Amino acid sequence: MSFDRIKPPAERLLERDVIADPEGKAALFTGGGERPATAGILDSIAAMAVECARCGAVSGLDPRTALRSVLPMALYAPWRAYPVFAICPAGRHRAWLKIVQAGE
Repeated sequence: MSFDRIKPPAERLLERDVIADPEGKAALFTGGGERPATAGILDSIAAMAVECARCGAVSGLDPRTALRSVLPMALYAPWRAYPVFAICPAGRHRAWLKIVQAGE
C-alpha cells in the first residue's frame, strides 16, 4: 500500500485556489429544466396595494413591506371606508389604509 494518491500540502493549497466547477454538486441533483410556476399565497399578497386616506397615495406591497407596516401595532375597523390603521408605505406615517387590487 502506498500513499501515491495523497498530495503534498503545497499542491493541495494550489488546487484549493482554483475555481471549482461552476455548477458543482447542484448539477447532480437538478431536474434539468425550469421549475413550473406555482401560484401561492405570497403571489396574491404581492399583487395587493393599499390606498392611504391621509395622503391619497396608492402603493404596491410585497410581503416584507406589509409585515413592517402593521408591526408593532395595527388596528382593523371593518365598518370604516379605510379599515386598516397602519404605516403608509408611501408617506411613512400612520394612517387609515384601504386594501385595493394592484391594477386599480
